[in-house]
Amino acid sequence: MKNTTFEKTFLFLFALTAVIFVALYYRGQKKLQAKINDFKALTDSILVLNDANRYYSDLLKFEIKSSDYPFEKDDIKLFNITQDTSKSTSQSLNSLIKGNKFSLILRYTEIGCNECSSITIKKLNQLKSLRPDLSIYALVDFSNYDSYLQWRKVGKINFPVYYLKKGGIAFDKDCRDYSYLFMIDDKSSASKFFIPNSGMPMVLDYYFDNLYNTHI
Repeated sequence: MKNTTFEKTFLFLFALTAVIFVALYYRGQKKLQAKINDFKALTDSILVLNDANRYYSDLLKFEIKSSDYPFEKDDIKLFNITQDTSKSTSQSLNSLIKGNKFSLILRYTEIGCNECSSITIKKLNQLKSLRPDLSIYALVDFSNYDSYLQWRKVGKINFPVYYLKKGGIAFDKDCRDYSYLFMIDDKSSASKFFIPNSGMPMVLDYYFDNLYNTHI
């Protein structure tokens, strides 16, 4: 009888210990997972901040390096492809912008970020509707005319479009894989360079708001 009682007591204590151990184990695992999740969230935040800092740094470098570029010394040939025709009219960039107080240029590359292009074109269309007197131009480097027509149809482009081969403008070498924006004033001087990033739409909004308030 004593042995039976001892065995029952032992089994009870063993089971209780096992339950407590399991409970403590899962509690520890839960705390560990929570810490792992916090660490992942912190790591993601750091990566986002690093990407943002890199983006802002690239914007600043691009602006500093490219601003005040004198266009009057260049003979950049453009081809008007605004109409749905394979025929195009040659025109120099200087003659295009001559007489404009400001010209806003989208340098579009088909290998860049599609979402970045979409939100930028949407903003440009809105700006053109608000300010029809503002001269807005797109300089594109499409290698296929049908692709260009599809792009223009989807984007509902409401401003003139010109073909300019990749590398045909000085700034292309510093921005090979992305579309970018810039202004040209009545002295043929470039400024307000910007590379759209779909991951930071608020920065794009700020660019257009600042552009609207300070230049046009």
